[in-house]
Formats: sequence, structure tokens, C-alpha cells
Amino acid sequence: MSNIEKWLEQLLTYRESPLEKEKEEIQKKVDEFEKLAETIEERELEDDFHEQVQVAAYFISQAGLSYNDLCWLLAEKILKKTYKMGTPLSIGDTRLKAEVIFHNKLSYAELCWLNGELDIIIKKFFDKE
Repeated sequence: MSNIEKWLEQLLTYRESPLEKEKEEIQKKVDEFEKLAETIEERELEDDFHEQVQVAAYFISQAGLSYNDLCWLLAEKILKKTYKMGTPLSIGDTRLKAEVIFHNKLSYAELCWLNGELDIIIKKFFDKE
């Protein structure tokens, strides 16, 4: 590359229009703002979901169900959404799943929370079908 070509290249870079630089800066700020907005939206969705689960868990706890009933209820919810469509759900399968849940030694509050969480997930994602 000759000295003249180098000089022309330098001249062109230094003579860039100020509007181009401003456009680039504005685009960077817009990109940063969009990333921030996405982050805020994700947090709001998480907070909203958390609050909905909290309310559902509260109402489940107020229903006065026994520990065994909560295990059974959770087992039914899990199996209904994980079993293949059209396959009948047997009482034996539910009993086995409820036993597994029972032997995990979750607290009563944790069982209420998991039941509430599944209720919200099922309502949001599966009942739309």
C-alpha cells in the first residue's frame, strides 16, 4: 500500500460525518435500553409467577388437606401431565407416585407450594390447548 493510499484512508476515517457517530451512539443506547427492558420484563414475569404460586399455595394450605392427601394430589397432577395422551391413569400408578413423594419427606408447606406451582403451570401452559 502506497503512502498516498494510507493517507487517503486516514483522511476518510477522520472525516467521518458526525451524524454517523451519533447514529452509532444512539443505536448503542437503544440496544442497551432494549436489553434492560427485557431483563425487567423477565423479572416482572418471575415475580408475577412467584406471587401466583404463593396465593395458590396459601389456598391449598387453607383447604385442610392431610399430608397424605397432598401427596396423592401432587402425584395425580404430575401423572396426568406426564402420561401419554389417551393412556388411562391407574390407581396403582398414582399410589406408587404418591409413595415416592411421601418418602421424600417434604414439609407440608413444600407440598402446598408444589401443588400450587403445578396448578399455575398447568393453567398457563396446558389448559390453553
